[in-house]
Amino acid sequence: MLLLTQAHWDEPPCRDAILARARQLYSDANVLHIHPPVSLSVDSESYFADLGKQCGMECVKKEYDFEKSLKARVEKTDRLFLLVSRFEQGVPSLGKQLASMMRDISETYPNHFHLVLCGGKKLVALKYENNDLSLLNFATVEHWPELGRAEVKALGEHRFELDLDDATADELLEVSGGHPQLLDECLKLKNKNSRPLKSTDFIEELTQWYALWQSFQPFKKEQQARQVICEWLKQDKLADWQPYIQNELLRELYWENLLVKRDNNGKHELEWRCDAVRMAGKTILMCG
Repeated sequence: MLLLTQAHWDEPPCRDAILARARQLYSDANVLHIHPPVSLSVDSESYFADLGKQCGMECVKKEYDFEKSLKARVEKTDRLFLLVSRFEQGVPSLGKQLASMMRDISETYPNHFHLVLCGGKKLVALKYENNDLSLLNFATVEHWPELGRAEVKALGEHRFELDLDDATADELLEVSGGHPQLLDECLKLKNKNSRPLKSTDFIEELTQWYALWQSFQPFKKEQQARQVICEWLKQDKLADWQPYIQNELLRELYWENLLVKRDNNGKHELEWRCDAVRMAGKTILMCG
């Protein structure tokens, strides 16, 4: 299975929740978690040796060793669960080798090897590009679920011991657009202010959040992209939702978590995640 996550979702609390549930279903001994080395200079032997070490396979020295050891581990148990997080980091060619290996093991042991790959735009490209030759065309696709009222209230209590009523939780969900880090910024602001805050107070704070500036800044350097995005920032709805977004610029914005898929009268459409994102975009890109 591919668990597709936009920017700022594939974080430790999310991964911990997946692993905790997996351990309940498979037992501790049958749950593995790996994440590729982040270095872009690592060679194949070091890459797979590191993955082997993460699985407790000290004997792994190269790609074949890792594949052989993982298959042996599957054969020793009824069901083995493997979570691959941050799949897209590191050397792209080695990521493709890993994807090819995962495909082979999944096809060899379809009822015994249960795989979850977490990632975003590069992972979905391996699923949908090149038709039958796609390395991950065998995998089912799930998207990390959007936050709801219950999650906002739970996060407020967990992070800051805030007792949020339904109306406040709904307001924070709307102003943050359900973006996990923007919501966290809202909760921080709520926690440190004893006075009542308006929606505009939250939005003003969020438009200055550093990660929004990081997300929009690259588009400022490309004149054509900047002009197109400035036009889109005037619109509430940008396009119909597609499992693999065809427009490259829309695809970039979506995986940066600036856009969200929403259901409008039974029709799935791409929208800006929230007003703070739109306001920040207009400021950063200097839209007229």
